[in-house]
Amino acid sequence: MKTQEQVVNSITALVQEQRFTAAIDMAAAYLRALPPPDADSGSINYSFENLEEFLFFIARDKEQRKTTTVPEKNIAWLNTQASAISRMQAFALIELGRYDEAVAVLRQALNTSNPIGISLRFELVEAYLKNNQLHLAENELALLSTMVVSLPCIAKYYRRLGYCMIEQEKFLDARACLLYSLCFEKNEKALGELAYLDNLLGNPWGYESRLGQIDSFTFAASLRLYAESAKKHNLTFIPTKAQRICLLLLRDAYTKAGKTNEMDKWMDTINLWSGFAEETEGAGEHISSTLH
Repeated sequence: MKTQEQVVNSITALVQEQRFTAAIDMAAAYLRALPPPDADSGSINYSFENLEEFLFFIARDKEQRKTTTVPEKNIAWLNTQASAISRMQAFALIELGRYDEAVAVLRQALNTSNPIGISLRFELVEAYLKNNQLHLAENELALLSTMVVSLPCIAKYYRRLGYCMIEQEKFLDARACLLYSLCFEKNEKALGELAYLDNLLGNPWGYESRLGQIDSFTFAASLRLYAESAKKHNLTFIPTKAQRICLLLLRDAYTKAGKTNEMDKWMDTINLWSGFAEETEGAGEHISSTLH
């Protein structure tokens, strides 16, 4: 019997070798063998993929419980890898053009193993885009905009939004989204898309999206370029209350673990680009009350 880690490694290897059918079958067999959740337990059991998803669930749950009388339960983070394996299974299905099956796998995972599922939802967007279901991709992106917290996920959200704009031939909007994504993460694919759009639009702002510029691309330059191309669009990232609470919880967790550099980068960047400035006075009490 393979361990969970061995199953994940085996499926990953099959996907990398483009043996997609074998990857799908292995993932399906693993997921079928998982025991069903215990409905009578005092816990809610989910298979989150990372700390960001787990803490966002806590933050959102706290907000939702202000308007509900449902008894509170403990939230258990199970290390079953069910979410990651479902995501890889869906990726393989998408590569084979089996888009409806991929969507079914991803929806099942969101319903049973990981209700946050940032990576699952991004995979849903891919399935919808490749199946020419643009409106469904946009609906999923609208939901993702209220959930993403880490800089790479915020950047990915804006890149996917830019791709949706390209599909609709809204090239200026697409350019604004892709430029804004670079504020959160330098990404060669985004710069490649910008080069394509610059050629298409005749480089209207005198900016060349060369891949070689990725290391010298600064926040200051991005702000100037983004502001000019996006000032008439409501594209600025403004965290919801749940996202803000999640940021504070993440910062608290990283601080306790002695890993503050990455979290400081997240907070500084989001403060810069959204205007979100957390009030430091009483923040410790706020975090503590959110966790309990």
